[in-house]
Amino acid sequence: MVSIIVIFFSEDPILSAVTWANNDEVVAVWMNRVQNNAEIVIYNITAGTYETVLKISEPSGWIDLFTPPKFSQDGSRLVLIHPQDQGSGLGSYRHVTLVDRSSNTPVSLTSGQFVVTQIHSWDYEQGLM
Repeated sequence: MVSIIVIFFSEDPILSAVTWANNDEVVAVWMNRVQNNAEIVIYNITAGTYETVLKISEPSGWIDLFTPPKFSQDGSRLVLIHPQDQGSGLGSYRHVTLVDRSSNTPVSLTSGQFVVTQIHSWDYEQGLM
């Protein structure tokens, strides 16, 4: 058994969501107590390593990230819903973001003055959600 203990936020961290990426990797969503900073961390339980795939900060509000991300079949990509600034003073709205683990670069899949509340399913073959 591998023990991985990493504290991402020094005081009162919140473990807001947990899921499996694949058979060897468990994913944790950590937030600070104020809930304006979050990190999505993948722990490889076989190798005893971890990787931060995304850091999210909301300096003028809070982050609502209590639903775990969904993963592609091979675990190489993940999608999640989180606030994204829509620019031109429109504010932030919750939208779908895709993260490819090879680059850890988030790509917005939806945008606009509306809120995405849930990802029901992911058709990996056709690339549809």
